[in-house]
Amino acid sequence: MSLFGEIGEPSSRADFEDWDGPPSDKPKLQWKTNSFVRPKIVDAVLIFEGEYLFHCIFAQTKNNLKLKNTVEEIGLSLYKIILTNNYVFVVRDYDMPRTGEVVELIRYFLNESKEVLTLQTRPLTEYQSPNPVCQSVIRTVSTTNVKSNDLLYPALEQPNMLTGISAGVISLREHLGLAGKTIVCYVSNPRRCLENDVQIMLEKLAIGPPSSPSSIDMDTNLYT
Repeated sequence: MSLFGEIGEPSSRADFEDWDGPPSDKPKLQWKTNSFVRPKIVDAVLIFEGEYLFHCIFAQTKNNLKLKNTVEEIGLSLYKIILTNNYVFVVRDYDMPRTGEVVELIRYFLNESKEVLTLQTRPLTEYQSPNPVCQSVIRTVSTTNVKSNDLLYPALEQPNMLTGISAGVISLREHLGLAGKTIVCYVSNPRRCLENDVQIMLEKLAIGPPSSPSSIDMDTNLYT
């Protein structure tokens, strides 16, 4: 088994057709505030992918985060955790072919940060295992020199693959010889299975205390 894990291309035919099609005529992604001053010190970067995590972060941590910039086309928000040099990126929705564009957009933070952690949710039906699985599964993919922390979960097993922005981020950090980790949550019902795990992670990452789960808008697409 590879220590680094496996990073895969789109799993569906539709996604492959999108990747292989003609160049997109969509405008280049840009920050809303061009005058945003890049921080000189970045201790940690946290990246959350997907509609559910967008609502979870907004509902539970908005009092501890300061909005610094946005990219409205993909629902990307950049926050600074108050009283720290830690930054949070929350990506609400994006087309997979634009993954590289998103990673390039946040590349300064990925280059400068001492630590990088990403979190994404996937449907439990996508998790491949020789044994039947009926409850949530949490796995990680790490760079070869990742630093130890309190978020200890088993490594993602082959033939499961990491995709999306998390895959691009971890690939870049590995290429740069820097620490990085992705947490992948395979869940069947995020309302019951994921909220507690997310709350524990947020507390360990010192983002802020969780609020009531009822404040999270669940009338959305729950997966990235």
